Order: sequence, then C-alpha cells, then structure tokens
Amino acid sequence: MAKRAASAAEPRHLIIIGAMKCGTTTLFDILATHPEIAPARIKEPEYFSSDPAPQHEGVATYTDLWPDEAIQAGQYLLEASTGYSKDYTAKISAEQIRAAKIRPKLIYIVRDPIARIESQLNWGLYRPMFDPKVKIVGLGNSKYWQRLSPYADFHENGDLLLLDFDELKNDPDALTARVADFLELENTFDLESVSVSNKTLGPTVVEHLVYRNTILRKAFWNSPYRVRQKWKQLMRFGPKTDKMRLNASERAEAYGWLEEDIRKFGQTYRFDVGKWGF
Repeated sequence: MAKRAASAAEPRHLIIIGAMKCGTTTLFDILATHPEIAPARIKEPEYFSSDPAPQHEGVATYTDLWPDEAIQAGQYLLEASTGYSKDYTAKISAEQIRAAKIRPKLIYIVRDPIARIESQLNWGLYRPMFDPKVKIVGLGNSKYWQRLSPYADFHENGDLLLLDFDELKNDPDALTARVADFLELENTFDLESVSVSNKTLGPTVVEHLVYRNTILRKAFWNSPYRVRQKWKQLMRFGPKTDKMRLNASERAEAYGWLEEDIRKFGQTYRFDVGKWGF
C-alpha cells in the first residue's frame, strides 16, 4: 500500500490497548523502530484509564507525552496501556478516548487465553497483591470479545487491528507487514534491534517459597524498601523451579468460563480460536 503523506495539522495517534501478557511491550518496542512512529516517553501512561499510572503525574495534556518535533512532523504518536482493555476499566477508557476526539488507530494483540492467564499468574507472583489461594487470576482479561466490546465502533470503522501473539513470536515479518498496511506506512520496522521484552521469568526455589507462603510474603513486602531490594537480588540466585500452571481441574473451569466469550470473539473477528481448543 502506498505511504500516506504525513500531516502536521492533526496529531496521529496509535494506541496498543492490550491484551495484558500478550507481548504488548515487545510489540511497542518493534513499532517504535519505525521512523514515522514516535514512542511516548512513558510506554504505559494509562492516561485514559480510571487509575492512571503514577508516572503520569505532571502530564498536563495527552500530547505532552511526546516531543513537539514528533507532533510537528506528523508522526504516529505511540503508547501502549493495557489498562485500556482490562475488565474493570475498558468501558471507561473507551469513553474517554472518544471524548478526547483524537481518532486513534488501535491495536489489540491476543494469545491462547489459558496461556495468558498462566503468564499473568506468574507475573503476579512478584507483586504485593498476589494471593496464592487464587490461581485463576485475570480471567476477565482473557475474555477478548468482552474486552473489545467497548471498542466495537473502532473495529467497524477499520481503526482497530487485531494481532496474534503466535505471529509475533513465529513470524514477526508478516506481523509488521500487516501493521504497516494498517497504518499506510512502508514496512521499515527494524526487527533485528529488538529482543523479547518484559518476559515472565520462572521463579527460583527461594522466590517460590517466599512469595507463595502467606506469612513470609507479608513479612517481605512489609520490610523497608532497601532491605526488600537486597533480598530480591539474593533470591534470584539458586536453582530455578517450574512456572506455576493451572492444574487439570482449573483448566477445565477456565475453559467453562471462557468458552462462550472466546467463540463470540472468533466469530466477530474471524479469528481461528479452534487452535486454542475452543
């Protein structure tokens, strides 16, 4: 497709709205290599979320997230806030994006919904709010049809691009070609300069013990910051253990909760959900 002429008359916005733990950080890093795409100084500002990121403080207007030169040059202004499609804020975020009258291009990337849950589970292990008794965390974030429902008009208008984590992982050239076509840009993304970002690591035996034990976890997170940072470094040494997975019963329960939504997602967006077992 022919390259679209840049215009400084109106900023062009490009927002990765999710889904969480589906490669959004790596995707952001790849898109940021394009000469006509300017990454926000805060990758995940959550500007339109009901719970803005702490680093968003001091940003008077949305465009303050990008340098003036990028705006004047008519570059796409890129950010990636997964909060825009999370189960508790998607509707609010979609409304606020419309109210801002910025007419953005949106990208939503998905992966096997069970694998996404397990990835969020292991990511949550390192957060203070982690509860080892609640294994099926973030179930709502795997309900892709529901999460995209507030953005239905963007899809109908051709302003929402759906991407596949499997393609990002196995055929990034094909994925960037689709992005370039969607944005009406030349496919000049620099894949060689980008590595996998924000990868969820398997815990060490000590981390697994501390984070999953209610008493030890509470003592750890209540300790002074400097002490906690020192312990974080020490706990990364030693033998690794397997990442947490859903057992057979939990997987069956998750499939039951997700089945109707994922099938609607497949039908609406013409996506092959059969490869996920739905």
